[in-house]
Order: sequence, then C-alpha cells, then structure tokens
Amino acid sequence: MTTQTRKNNVLTTRTMTKIAILSALAAALMWLEFPIFFAPSFMGIDFSDVPVILAGYTISPIAGVLTGIFKIVIKLLIKPTSTAFIGELSNLFLTVVYVLTATIYYKRHRNFKGAIVSLILATFVISIAGFLSNAFVIYPLYAFALNMDINGIVTMTSKINGFVNNYWTMMFFMVIPFNLLKYSLVSIVTLMLYKHVSPILKS
Repeated sequence: MTTQTRKNNVLTTRTMTKIAILSALAAALMWLEFPIFFAPSFMGIDFSDVPVILAGYTISPIAGVLTGIFKIVIKLLIKPTSTAFIGELSNLFLTVVYVLTATIYYKRHRNFKGAIVSLILATFVISIAGFLSNAFVIYPLYAFALNMDINGIVTMTSKINGFVNNYWTMMFFMVIPFNLLKYSLVSIVTLMLYKHVSPILKS
C-alpha cells in the first residue's frame, strides 16, 4: 500500500468518524422537541438539522446528506416508527433539501455573508418544499396508511389556530409558518455555532 493510499484511507476514516459523531448528535436532538402555539402537539420543533448542516459546511454536501440519513437510521434503531415510516420519510426529505440547498450555495461563496445567504435561501426553499410535500404526499399518505381522518386534524388545528378552517388553510397557515419558524431557528443556531466548531470539524 502506497503512502498516498494510506493517507486517503486515513482521511476517509476521519471523515466517516465525523459523520458518525454528528449523526448520533442529530439523532439525540430529535428527542428534544418544543411545541409551538399555532400547530398541533404532534408537530414540534427540534434542532437535529444543525449537526447535519455543519457536516455539509465543513465536509461536503454529500456528507451532510449522509448525516441526515444516518440520523434517521439511528433514531429508528432506538425507537421504532409510530407513523408507518411516513414521518421519518418527511423528515429525511426536508433535511436533504435544506442541507443541499444551503451547502451547495455556500461552497461557491465561502464567507460569512455566503453562509447567511445560503441559510436564508435554504429556509425559503424548504418552506416551498414542505408545503408541496405535505399537501400532496405526506398528509394523504398518513390518511391512507394510518386510516387517519384529515378533517379531524383540520378541526383540531382550527381550535388552536384561528386562520385554519379547511385543508388548504391548514397548509398555508400552519405547515408553511411551521417550517419557516423551524428552519429559521435552525439557521440562527447554525450561524452561532459554526465559527466555534468548524476548526474542530475541519482538523
């Protein structure tokens, strides 16, 4: 084995170790959910995508995607799905869209302004992606797989959110604001942590 090959293997091992650590941290953060006043109790905000985006920034966009995938795998190993894997599918889809949007932009604009713009762009994109995926895929899948009454969810949501009175107002006034708030908070925490942890992750 040549010196260069050994070096590449070491770098690969180091990279996978970082991804594993960040994935475990992300999975742990999935357990720390915070309810919000305008959405039902089953929708909570967590910061599990912060380690994911840090992996994307400091290693590569693909590393960010792998961290998001492993986050879900670890979570399922600890606690089996209660949503017929639909909740996990939605979480993974939104994570991948968020991390790819932010990190691909940041790789071309590697400065603090670029980081800010990348996270604003990712938050905007995720709000659209979240609306489309929930309206046309996730909620219909819930209704089919779990024999769930969507009208019941609309009624429950309308009691805590006065803007909701049907399926589409639930999408516009609950789902979109939820994702905007969640990923805005994730972006803020990411910016606060990035300068402190990036030297460690890049070493």
